[in-house]
Amino acid sequence: MSKLLDQCTIENGNINYGDFTFKLKYLIFGSKNSLDFDVMVWIPEELTLQPSHKFIQMCEKLDVLLYPILNNWGKDEFSKYKPINSCCGHWNITENSNKLKWTQKGSELAETNNSIILTFEKHKQMYDVCPFTDLIPRDYKKKVLGAVRQIVGKFSRTKLERPELDKFICEYIQIPKFSQIDVKKYTTQIFSGLPNIHFGTDKNTLNKIKQQRNTLTKKLIKVIKDHSSEHSPNDYYSSDTCDNNSLQTLVSELLDLIDYSDIFRRLVKYTMQMRLLGIYLDFLLLVDITKLIFPPSTILPGNTQPFERFKTISFQLGQTVSLIDGVELFDKDDVSNTYPSLSKFLHREHGNVENLNRFIEFFIDKVEDCFDEDFNRLSSETL
Repeated sequence: MSKLLDQCTIENGNINYGDFTFKLKYLIFGSKNSLDFDVMVWIPEELTLQPSHKFIQMCEKLDVLLYPILNNWGKDEFSKYKPINSCCGHWNITENSNKLKWTQKGSELAETNNSIILTFEKHKQMYDVCPFTDLIPRDYKKKVLGAVRQIVGKFSRTKLERPELDKFICEYIQIPKFSQIDVKKYTTQIFSGLPNIHFGTDKNTLNKIKQQRNTLTKKLIKVIKDHSSEHSPNDYYSSDTCDNNSLQTLVSELLDLIDYSDIFRRLVKYTMQMRLLGIYLDFLLLVDITKLIFPPSTILPGNTQPFERFKTISFQLGQTVSLIDGVELFDKDDVSNTYPSLSKFLHREHGNVENLNRFIEFFIDKVEDCFDEDFNRLSSETL
């Protein structure tokens, strides 16, 4: 490529991108009543070799450029002037190939290909007939791993207050696999918050608090390691492991000493970094969504429930359970009809959050039943 591809325009039905000019071709897919357009934009095969950040930059520009094109199609489906959520794809339809060949979209190729085919007729398209006809077999295990990771990620920037935080930490650090990683590093980081002090506290008092925190942390690490010796590193989390009074006392004493407002966010971050299905499932098993404090919604301000997060969590849960049962669902109305307990969340309405807790338990049971491998060895690299 002769120069940086940072220019993108649409003129006379063509996309001009750096040195490339190619015909504008796109496919709309996903839920019919979505608040935005999910759009797959065709790019030449040569462009698929770009670094990932270039696709992000390109799609940001395409979102703006496609907005007036798609929103000028009449006053029926498109009368609400939906924002655009574009992604890049490549296909080359021949007698021997009637499917998507490459996609920049984060989900697997098969999921995107099949979503386009199965939701094509729900949208007004630039094609009379869907150019893809070949469904690609799905690997439900990859979907499970991707969905669980996405769900855990939706708890970022949330908080837990005490005493719920005390209980969660006690249970989290007793996950058998947690004690097999660098337990000293992670435990120290979990309790690395600033000392809980009043303005004007003298330096000597501050140093004593820090020393006390370090002493308690060392004791806690020893308790965790001693406790872990009773369990195999491949054990799945069990609620009967959280009756250790020494551990509970140490956690509470540490939280008394520090600013704990950021601890739950760090636990989410560490869970994501471990990239293991077993850790993800353990986290979901332990978390009680009814106790979480979510940040204010930036999309629907003034609402007390984080509708966008709950919608994504519910959609991933319903999609994944259905795929395990052999049925692909790509429209949130279809997921809602199949799993009514998720309906209100899928449609961004107030619902009983306990229903999400119960469905997550059902989801975990479903995953346990269909996997025969060790959860703690399964990651995106092994699937």
